[in-house]
Amino acid sequence: MSDNNHTLNAMTWIDVLYAIMQWKRRIILTSIAVSSCVALYTLTLSKTYESSAVVLIPERGTGGLLESISGSAGLSALAGSLSGGSTSNQRYMAILNSRRLRESLIIKFDLREQYKDTDVVNILKNLEDDLKVEQTKQGTIIIRTRFAKDPQIAADIANYTVKKLDEINRELLTDQARATRKFIETRYGDAKEELRKVEDSLNFFQKKFGVISIADQTKASIEAAAEVEARTSVAESEYNILKYTLSASHPDVERMGMKVAELKKLQTQLEFGGKNHSIFIPFKSTADIGLEYVRLYRQVQIYGKIVEFLIPQVEQAKIQEARDTPTIIVLDNAGPAPHPYGPRKTLITLITAMLTMSLLSSVAVVRAYWQKNQITKTIENNDKLKFVFDSIKLKNILK
Repeated sequence: MSDNNHTLNAMTWIDVLYAIMQWKRRIILTSIAVSSCVALYTLTLSKTYESSAVVLIPERGTGGLLESISGSAGLSALAGSLSGGSTSNQRYMAILNSRRLRESLIIKFDLREQYKDTDVVNILKNLEDDLKVEQTKQGTIIIRTRFAKDPQIAADIANYTVKKLDEINRELLTDQARATRKFIETRYGDAKEELRKVEDSLNFFQKKFGVISIADQTKASIEAAAEVEARTSVAESEYNILKYTLSASHPDVERMGMKVAELKKLQTQLEFGGKNHSIFIPFKSTADIGLEYVRLYRQVQIYGKIVEFLIPQVEQAKIQEARDTPTIIVLDNAGPAPHPYGPRKTLITLITAMLTMSLLSSVAVVRAYWQKNQITKTIENNDKLKFVFDSIKLKNILK
């Protein structure tokens, strides 16, 4: 008895086909009607147009004049950062995704009207879908914008985004150059004042003790020590500048810190003696008067070198601050799209028709399942197959 009930309640593939073919006319006509309504509705939707602009990121190592003047790794990195040459893609991506840039687009193109909303937060969320930024492996950034109804406005938004990217980047670089210029000018002023003081002290010492010259070897030792001391001071200055303008973990900052450490070790060897420095006289072995002269003379040399190094840096920092040249390269400007990006009316209509047919077919199968006990008692399986095959014929498709 249970087996008989199981046979009556189970649905075979023949039952499924039979149920669908019974509803074929209803399924086809309903699907046509629904998809036609959807097709008519899509005609009322606004056409959306997409435009894109392509920007090339400048390469590193384009610091120009400052790089040639400095002649050192630390200042070369600084030159690159001030000129925009070492700006990473992340900097540009951050600007493109910034609220500052996007709010300027809202004001410029009155996007409140476009999105029918006055809430800036909601407009910014909608703008995320219509303003896409893509970074490629070739070092370019593609800016894609979408706008309803007018393809020219879509192109204008993309081109204006590129313009604002350059404006904001130049403003940030100018602020950075201004801060650097102030730092270098302060250091330059301090160095000049220290140079004046040690020159006066040396002059007084020479007049007091009648010291005019020293032995060649002592003089060579002084000059070598002065050169090392000057380079150490300049390196420390460069290191402070890099820490002020770059992050502490930046490779150039770490490299300059190692350079400062090595120069200080060399200073210690020259001061107290050490291997590879036998031709120089350690200062601790010099007579008191001679040692005092050496120290004063060395200080004059040190601060003279520092001032000599800082003069071109001050001038170049002023140039960088006043510089107003483009910081990006535009490969392709955006133009109006010849064809709309969306909506995809044909695809929407086809998907609607398929979903409608699937839904009605499912309803037909479920309905047949509940009526299966009565159907299977009056119609044999062979008759069902004959009915299915006859229904598939094109001449009976709408009967």
